[in-house]
Amino acid sequence: MLYTTIAKFWRLFVEIIAMFSVAFTVYQFAFNDGKQMVMASMSSASHDLSMLEQTLSNDQIASADLKLALSKIISSLEETGMQQTSCTL
Repeated sequence: MLYTTIAKFWRLFVEIIAMFSVAFTVYQFAFNDGKQMVMASMSSASHDLSMLEQTLSNDQIASADLKLALSKIISSLEETGMQQTSCTL
């Protein structure tokens, strides 16, 4: 009786340690992968924004309405934290 009780508690202890170990590993993978994904996304968006600003500054777009729409997109992106060099239209 005593041995089975000790064995049950030992098994419970080992299972709890295993669950914490798995949870910690999953947390670390999720945090690191999520951080890398966000950084890659921000880098890609920053590159796209700078290419858009170059296109606008080189006057490659003839339509005034399109220039206005793109400048509004740039200003809204800059307000949300995607700050790049300013673009004059």
